[in-house]
Amino acid sequence: MKIYRGSKNCFKKFNLERAREHGTREGVGFYCTDNKSIAYRYGSNGYVMTYEFKGKKAISSKKQTVSRKEWAKYILALDKEDEFLSNYGDIHWEGVDSVLNTALDNLLEDMDDDVEILGGICNASGSLSSPIELFCKTLGYDHAIIDADWGNQKIYLVLNSKALKLIETEKVV
Repeated sequence: MKIYRGSKNCFKKFNLERAREHGTREGVGFYCTDNKSIAYRYGSNGYVMTYEFKGKKAISSKKQTVSRKEWAKYILALDKEDEFLSNYGDIHWEGVDSVLNTALDNLLEDMDDDVEILGGICNASGSLSSPIELFCKTLGYDHAIIDADWGNQKIYLVLNSKALKLIETEKVV
C-alpha cells in the first residue's frame, strides 16, 4: 500500500525530535496520508515523498487497546533510561510497584486512547525520540491509522521509520 508525506524539507530519515514542529493534533509521530492531493498541499514549494507502508502493529486513536501489563513493561523500561517514574512518586520511599501503579492509574484513567497515552508519556518524559523508540522496541508497535475528520483521508501516524520504505521523492513547485 502506498502512502504519502508532503513537506517543505526533503529527507530520507525521520528524526523523532522534530515530530512536534507542526503540531500533534493526531498524536506524536510522523504524519503520512493515503490522499496524495493532501500531501501535495503540505509539500507545496517542497516535496512529496511516496512510501510503501509496511506497518505491522498498530496502536489505537479511538480507544485503549494496549494492555495495562504492556504499559507497565514499557514504563519500567523507560524508567531505567530516564527515571520516568519520578514524575509519579519516589520509588525509593514508596516502592516501584506502588509508584508504577500510580503512574498507570493516572495515565489509563485520564486518557481515552493509546495515542493520547503515548503522547502523555512523551510530554512527561520531556523527549520524543527515546520514549517512542523504546515503545516500538519494547512492545513492537510502529504506527496508528487515524480516520481523519477532514480531507477524506486516513492519517498514518508513523512511530518507527521501519514501517516505511521510500519509493519516490517528487519536487513540488
